Amino acid sequence: MDYQSLCENTSIIRREYPLIIGSDKTTIVPMQTQLRAWREQRGFSLRKLGELSGVHYISLVKLEAGRVDPRLSTILKLCQALRVSLSQLVGETHKKGGS
Repeated sequence: MDYQSLCENTSIIRREYPLIIGSDKTTIVPMQTQLRAWREQRGFSLRKLGELSGVHYISLVKLEAGRVDPRLSTILKLCQALRVSLSQLVGETHKKGGS
């Protein structure tokens, strides 16, 4: 089966949409969504986060827009600047409620 057929015949969801895994309680949220949420929660502008992390703010704009995939070293710099763990920035979120 070629790549085109695989994409058409499976439930592959583009990264801009949440990916449901297993049960209805666990959702993988795109990293750019969590990056923006953590940045805003900390009250950082893109430029401020860039200064704190050493990642150019234009790169942050592209990351938040989902136009580039970051290197692990970049993600770790962002985690340190935002004071969050790797799993908080790129991991799963758990929905509240339900059985």
